[in-house]
Amino acid sequence: MKKVLPLIGVSLAIFVLMGFSAWARGPGYGNSGNNLYDNPLSSTVLMPSQSLSEEEESAILKMREEEKLARDVYLTLRDKWGLLVFDNIAQSEQNHMDMMKDLIQKYDLADPVVDDTVGKFTQSTFTSLYQQLTSTGSQSIIDALKVGATIEDLDIYDLNHELELTDNLDIQNVFKNLRNGSYNHMRSFVGALEAYDETYTPQYISQEELDTILSTQNGHYGGQNSSGSSYAILPGTFKTLSEQEKSNFTLQLSLTVLNKYRGSTAQKYALIHWLDLDKWYLVTAPNTLTEWSSGMELKAFENTTLDSEETEFPIFTNALNLSSLTGIFDVYYGYSVNNDEVVYTVHRLIFE
Repeated sequence: MKKVLPLIGVSLAIFVLMGFSAWARGPGYGNSGNNLYDNPLSSTVLMPSQSLSEEEESAILKMREEEKLARDVYLTLRDKWGLLVFDNIAQSEQNHMDMMKDLIQKYDLADPVVDDTVGKFTQSTFTSLYQQLTSTGSQSIIDALKVGATIEDLDIYDLNHELELTDNLDIQNVFKNLRNGSYNHMRSFVGALEAYDETYTPQYISQEELDTILSTQNGHYGGQNSSGSSYAILPGTFKTLSEQEKSNFTLQLSLTVLNKYRGSTAQKYALIHWLDLDKWYLVTAPNTLTEWSSGMELKAFENTTLDSEETEFPIFTNALNLSSLTGIFDVYYGYSVNNDEVVYTVHRLIFE
């Protein structure tokens, strides 16, 4: 075991420095989860107005509700599964809705979003799609991620079509911003699926276009680091604790075991990052924390055999009264197989 730890420590330390610290800067997820993947609200009001055709007016109104569809589905699936990726991208979709509202106000159109309540739409088509997509996405995390990819697939297809119909520079500017955002969202969802050894088959755009989108910018959901170690980052989760949960706090997490690692011997690792103070703590055993920095060795939480669909991480089994605590804590935890293959994720705890 002493011969294994240095190799594991080096590999995981690289992930901590390059991956964990990126997670810790905010609720980001991969290349497209830092709220920088979409441009700010459009400058359409500063661009000259041009006459609108019926097709252009229809496209503006349709995309306003289509972006609401994406936001509403992601908010619903976020609440169902507690995944950071849905929370993050839902914020982006709100920005997209605001861009479309800019256009609507500029051209004095009637906003179809008369009720901003989640699941409420003017066009019945979007009501049906919302019900269908949220129902499918509620079946499993994999189904939820595929729903996310499907929505971005549809958005890209529609935006491609609408861009061909307009010569208005302000509309083109907004639609291209929306499409760039959808490219990044697609990479997020497909990358997360790949971490689970799952794939997404496009339903609207071509496979060739999808391949081009995915090759433009690699996500941080898996691959190899500079030392040749392979890794997979499973979608992160979050939880805002109630007063009762804070006063009787325990933390017993679990992590999916990928099919290819079932039956393998693995070492478990866990780190806690207190964002407010920028302090890291290494979990060396249940209820045992040691302050840690990136230059220190990573010690295993536990050795185990991955013989089930999930592996448990009983980080705090004793109840603690944390009623007075406020702040955000990111818990990074995962397992290492064959000395250098790593699977990990993050669970964000929000103490309000």
